[in-house]
Amino acid sequence: MAVCSAAVIVEKANKHYGRPDKADFKPVLKDMDMVVDRGIIYGLLGPSGCGKTTLLSCIVGRRKLDSGNVWVLGGRPGEKGSGVPGPRVGYMPQDIALVGEFTVRDAIYYFGRIYGMKMEKMMERFDFLSDLLDLPSGGRLIKTLSGGQQRRVSLAAALVHEPELLILDEPTVGLDPVLRERIWDFLAEQARRGTTVIITTHYIDETKQAHKIGLLRDGQLLAEDSPEDLLRKFDCDTLEEAFLKLAMRQHEMPRRRSTLTASPDVIPDSSMCAPVLTKKEKSKGSKKLKNSRYKAVFIKSIQQFARHPGWLEDLQQHEFGDDSTTRRRDLRPVHAQLLVLGGNGEKNAVPYCLQFDGRSSQGSSYGQVVWGATFLEELQLSAGQASGGWRDHQISNFMKTQLHKAYESFTRRAMTACGRPENLVQIPVHFEKPVYGKSEPQVVSFMAPGILITIIYFLSAIVTSTLMITDRLEGVWERSAVAGVKPKEMLNVHITLQSVVILLQTIEMMALAFIGYGIPSVGSKLVCGLLLFLQGICGMCYGFLLSVYCNSHTMSFFVATGSFYPMILLCGILWPLEGMSYTLRMISLTLPFTIPSISLRNIMEKGATIMDKSVIYGFLTTIAWIVITLALIYLRLRFKKT
Repeated sequence: MAVCSAAVIVEKANKHYGRPDKADFKPVLKDMDMVVDRGIIYGLLGPSGCGKTTLLSCIVGRRKLDSGNVWVLGGRPGEKGSGVPGPRVGYMPQDIALVGEFTVRDAIYYFGRIYGMKMEKMMERFDFLSDLLDLPSGGRLIKTLSGGQQRRVSLAAALVHEPELLILDEPTVGLDPVLRERIWDFLAEQARRGTTVIITTHYIDETKQAHKIGLLRDGQLLAEDSPEDLLRKFDCDTLEEAFLKLAMRQHEMPRRRSTLTASPDVIPDSSMCAPVLTKKEKSKGSKKLKNSRYKAVFIKSIQQFARHPGWLEDLQQHEFGDDSTTRRRDLRPVHAQLLVLGGNGEKNAVPYCLQFDGRSSQGSSYGQVVWGATFLEELQLSAGQASGGWRDHQISNFMKTQLHKAYESFTRRAMTACGRPENLVQIPVHFEKPVYGKSEPQVVSFMAPGILITIIYFLSAIVTSTLMITDRLEGVWERSAVAGVKPKEMLNVHITLQSVVILLQTIEMMALAFIGYGIPSVGSKLVCGLLLFLQGICGMCYGFLLSVYCNSHTMSFFVATGSFYPMILLCGILWPLEGMSYTLRMISLTLPFTIPSISLRNIMEKGATIMDKSVIYGFLTTIAWIVITLALIYLRLRFKKT
């Protein structure tokens, strides 16, 4: 099979960003030709914004040209069997593009696993690259290194598997001159062994060591020749002078192509650029390499979790709704039993003989009940006085309720002591024992289902969006894709690992709620756990949605926080549905927490099974929101692609 003699060929490449009818339209590459022969160092020079990084991303197959052709190592990037993106290319981007929670050794091993290297080979290459690049200790975290040290680790990650083609975007920026010279010597040695190196740099003079130089400006390749020939043809002493003359020529004749660029005659036809891998080579070890990529990404995700832990602090039950109180009750001993009997069994009473002694005005009490000297007469005439500063609405209602309970309990005991029936002092309506729950349910029992769902949902959403956005912003996703990791492989690992985390969170939350806090539940714990787990999956999908629509952690947190408060207020957790208007209630029923919270409450309080309609509706609502979220993610990705 015929094989191209050139490692990289670019023919009439055009690339732009934005829409032509919009103000943000920007042409990046303009009808550009480039030829990189095998076994040479090709220096790509140009100012910032001239299109170098865009050109490199097209060469490695991460971006597509609007028009034109690219051939890399005999095939088109992205085609099956081309090996690009994949193990045939070693890519060092301009950014560091390494996981901050990695150690130096982890970073090198991560890419070694992606390329399917054996452990012995990875250890050997790590030792060699540590000596060559003077790497920090293998146990140091990437995020604790200096910028220069991080760049050296990034370069080592590109070199670890000894690829056919090395693409290095400004690898020597910020490095020591001695180390820079050592790197150039190493690259020259690799070129002699047949490796092709494309390197971009701001140090124009150091590219004198390259075999060939391409001068890129405003998306056009002004010249492409060896450093010696460029200096001779332009009669210059330095490459800066040659670059200046070419730039002035481009400015004077913007549409005229330089005679020093690649000639179309060297651009081969499709038959000359067929993929160099045979069918046997394509299939050989493909499954093993795929498993190795899964292993690499899985280990990466575990290390990110392990070295970036999040702790969920316990909340005491009484802090979010226990009906008990530890307030002191200041009561006279003669008739203190009137309130003591009707309370929660607490007898923290202090006697007072005067109606006012200044304590209420000092803000240490919420109110007072006053009885005169003729207690029985005032009791018969209902002349007792309850007064004071009812400053807190909730405590005020609580105290009034306790007064009614105290009077009922007091009169029943009085009737019993006098040999009279208790029902003489009861209201005409008799309250039977409820079928489900307790006669006096606590607020925490009502709120617990919604609180559990809220925690598991948003905890999953925040963790997922944070990891995904971090990988994207740090360039880890992009660099892994160039190494051959497919998006579905990355997503599958995220989903698998996050599902395990959600399962553990569900078990922990149920243990804290039912065992630690003693929240009553008469239904199946398995059904409760399954509903909570599905809510966690729904939250994970919401986290994916945030990572797709948001460009930063700040925006993601703002959106998550902005959606948290409407959900928790409108989903019947704090504000009962019965207290809402009809329109607001209909809106509330469409939200992801409302019906599942009702379902979980029915399971916990009524013992409803998974076959009950109220429970089925909760599961169906959760599944529906998972589908809706995935559909929004698909539409966003499709829109961005087009």
